[in-house]
This record gives sequence, structure tokens and C-alpha cells, in this order.
Amino acid sequence: MRKFRVYSLALSVLFAFIVLGLHAQDEPQPKPKPKPAATAPAKKSSSSAKSTAATALAGPVTLVVICDLDCTWKLDGETQRPIVGGTSAKVSVQYGEHLIEATTADGRDSLKVDRTWKDPGQSILQFALKPVTDKRVTLERGFWIDPDSKLMWAAHDSGRSDLTYRQAAAYCQELSLAGYTDWRLPARSEIEDLERGTRESYFRLDNMRYRTSTIDSDKAYVMWKGGKGNFFSLDFPVGSALCVRRSGE
Repeated sequence: MRKFRVYSLALSVLFAFIVLGLHAQDEPQPKPKPKPAATAPAKKSSSSAKSTAATALAGPVTLVVICDLDCTWKLDGETQRPIVGGTSAKVSVQYGEHLIEATTADGRDSLKVDRTWKDPGQSILQFALKPVTDKRVTLERGFWIDPDSKLMWAAHDSGRSDLTYRQAAAYCQELSLAGYTDWRLPARSEIEDLERGTRESYFRLDNMRYRTSTIDSDKAYVMWKGGKGNFFSLDFPVGSALCVRRSGE
């Protein structure tokens, strides 16, 4: 009887272990925590890379800007310190292409240039604004007086380039400009003197050939823009008329 009780107790314990084991299998098992993924180093953006490359290429270029008139100026669209006529301003620029623009103090005339620098050092940029202003004033008022010869020149030619000698002469004789009516065709020497140097920059010369009053027999001299010329028949339709008169008369 005692042995039966021992066996019965052993079976009860065994049965309890079996029940507990089945219950444990039914419960969800905790999942192992995933290991944190290795963080890859952040890649530099293309713009950042370009910026770094540009910084590496930056060089000590000293730009010296000179204006012959009082002016304001810009470097790549950014306004810089104004310049008094005849003086200069300095600024450091990086390697590469840059746009520089100078404007007269009244804002009416300007010049702009593109420059590319690849080497360090100093670069001088001069803006000649006075010829630009003089040309504008000449074209607006319609004439220009040569300070050396004292000749008064019409700012515009006849526009046509197929005039005979007589048509060109008539154009000047009939011209009424700046209150004067005594305009005429220039002599060969007068228009050649005008052509030399930079004086023609004061004019809007639209044509390549200009009639003169210089006659040799039945031919009149026609000057090409550039200083050269030849004699042509009085009735040959070639050349334009640029009129002149003696100032002070």
C-alpha cells in the first residue's frame, strides 16, 4: 500500500511537469532584439563637393578697377565702392570667370567686360567712360566740334551709300542742323584727318564709303571707312554724305 502511494505521487509530479511543458510551448517566445545596423558615413552632396573644389581652387587675384569718370561698379552683380574719376579701387577675386560693369555717376552710360583669371597676381582693368558719354552727347545734339581743327561735323551721315557726287553735295547744301544751313561736303584731307585716331568714335558711321569735295578732272575722291579711298566718276552712285562746316562762322 505504501509503494502504491509512492508510485501515485510520482505519477502526479510527472503529470504536472508535462502540463507545465505544454503550457510553456503555447506562450509566445520573445524575439531576439535585432542588432543595430552599421551606420554608413554620410555622402557629400555634389554641390558640397563642388564648393569644396572651388575653395581649393580659390586664388589670390587682386583686381584693380580704374574709371576715367566718377562711376559706380559691380563685380558679378554685386555693387562695390564708388570710384572717383581718375582713381582706383581694389578687390580680391577668386579664380574663374567674372563680369565687371562700370556706370557713370548719372547712370546714363556704362561698359561691361568678362574676364577669366587662372593665375595669382594683380590685374588692372580700366574703364574709359568719357568716350562713351561724348558719343552719346554728340548723337543726341546732332553734331561734334573738333577741338583741334574747329570743324563742326554732323553726327549722322546721309544714311544712303549709293549717292552720286551731285546728290551728296546737294544733301549737305540742303541740310539744316543746329541752326546752321552752311553745311558742305568735306575735303579729302578733312575727312582723312577725321578718320585718323579715334575721332570717328564720336559718330555713328553707318556706311563704308564717304563722298568728298575733292575733284580731279571728272572724278571725285571717295574715302573708305578705314582711311583708304579712290577717285570715282561724278555720276557713279557710290558713297554717303557726311557733312561739315567751319565752327565760329
